[in-house]
Amino acid sequence: MKRIWLSLFLLAPAFAAFAQDDTNQDDTAPAKEEAEPFSISTATSDSRDRLVMELNWNTLLNSPDAMNVQAKSRGFNFYFYYDLKLGTDNLSLAPGLGLANSNIFHESFLAVNADSNSAAYGVTEIVPFPENLDYKKNKISLTYLEVPVELRIRTNPNDKGKRFKIAAGFKAGLLINSHTKYVGDDTRPGAYPANADYVKYKEARILNVQSFRYGVTGRVGYGSVNLHAFYGLSDVFEDGLGPTGSALEVGISFNPF
Repeated sequence: MKRIWLSLFLLAPAFAAFAQDDTNQDDTAPAKEEAEPFSISTATSDSRDRLVMELNWNTLLNSPDAMNVQAKSRGFNFYFYYDLKLGTDNLSLAPGLGLANSNIFHESFLAVNADSNSAAYGVTEIVPFPENLDYKKNKISLTYLEVPVELRIRTNPNDKGKRFKIAAGFKAGLLINSHTKYVGDDTRPGAYPANADYVKYKEARILNVQSFRYGVTGRVGYGSVNLHAFYGLSDVFEDGLGPTGSALEVGISFNPF
């Protein structure tokens, strides 16, 4: 997974060069069309929001109380967009592609019911932490390959070449990685009680997590800084096979070009 993120960062300079060429072509073309409405002064500093990096605060809406999702849950998203003008420079449609990572910190364990005689056999269940458990970290980590689409409205640029902007959209994602990570007291049966050191568990591929997620997005900003939100319309776990809870992400985003 780290290789995927590294590859995207290495590709960013090449994408920036392409985006700059595209900006120059878009800016010079209207000059030949004197009759084009909504003509505005072009500025090389004007961002088209082609690269958007998001820092998120995450939570799960309607999750079980026993899960005890913590306020420090967070994530990072990274998208490339292609901005398509819709007749005027103030309105555009932007499809994109990127990665989204969500880390849900919580005070409980995920356990799959292994009792073949139980009606809940194979269901991912919430097991609350035992009392006085000393731990440092416990989280669910989910990474998606996502396709977002935004409808964007911008004001004309001011004297500094910056705009106010608002965007509404939709995105869908394919789960490409899931794992849990726990650092704390050793809770395994037969663990040596005198062991004062923390242990680290990392379990790959969380069972019963949905392979797809989708929801609506919103973004408002000025220049290269924005506030954004994502409201998930699908639960994280399969219906009836895991705890309830849909994603909510709120944060700050940056678009350098």
